[in-house]
Formats: sequence, C-alpha cells, structure tokens
Amino acid sequence: MKLEIFESYTEAVCKKMGVSQDELFSKSKDRYITDARALLFALCDRRGMRKTAIQRLCNMRGAGISYTAITNSIRRNTRISEDDDYIRLMERIENNV
Repeated sequence: MKLEIFESYTEAVCKKMGVSQDELFSKSKDRYITDARALLFALCDRRGMRKTAIQRLCNMRGAGISYTAITNSIRRNTRISEDDDYIRLMERIENNV
C-alpha cells in the first residue's frame, strides 16, 4: 500500500515540478531537484509514512538517500511548509492520490 502511494506521489511531483524520476532520485543538489525531492518527502511525511519507509522506497530506486537527509529535508524545508503555492500544490496532489 505505501509503495502505491509513494509511486503516485513520485509521478505527481515529477510532473508538477518538471523533473524526471532519474533526476528526482539522483544525488543532484540543483535547487529545482532538491525542491522536488523535499516536496516528495513532505507529502510522504504528511501522509504518516515513517522516514525509514521513505528511505527504503527511495533506495529501491537507487537513490542512496540517508535517513538523516530525509529527516533534515523535512525539518528544515520551511519553503515547502510555509509557501502558499507549495501548500496548494501538496493539497492538489494529496486529493488526487
């Protein structure tokens, strides 16, 4: 079940943010990719997914993302949690999953 939700979020984030899944799960530090990644993590976190589950699902895609990176992304990314455009985008994605 979590895999299906994660896949749906991944597809929606890539489409809305204009990144490929390869880019999303890469080690790139480009802002547009890290924003997309942070959005995915925020959506999963709001859905109640454990960070270890998010890590496992990312790593299944070859991402090699650490638990700490996921935790820090969720905790530090106020741009996602306080920006009205991102909030509306998250609500649209959540309503379609």
